[in-house]
Amino acid sequence: MGELPNAPSRHRNDHGRSASAERTGGLEVFALLTESEVQRSFRNLFKSKDVPPDTFDKAEALLDELRPESPLRHRLSIELEEIRKLHTAKA
Repeated sequence: MGELPNAPSRHRNDHGRSASAERTGGLEVFALLTESEVQRSFRNLFKSKDVPPDTFDKAEALLDELRPESPLRHRLSIELEEIRKLHTAKA
């Protein structure tokens, strides 16, 4: 089965970072997130007290945007686990 022409896909670039690609009229447009953007988006996910279940999946996807050896990825991964524990303890 082939890809849909306008469906987003995930690719690894030359630096090992993942990139979102969207096909637009035969062209692929890549959007890379910087560490700053990942950190800001991560913080925004957990701004409110109520954390919907899909928020954890979104946070994991953001972490996947970072290089495996990134100190930010390590720090946010630890924070995510702590948030999960707190959220599970409240439920």
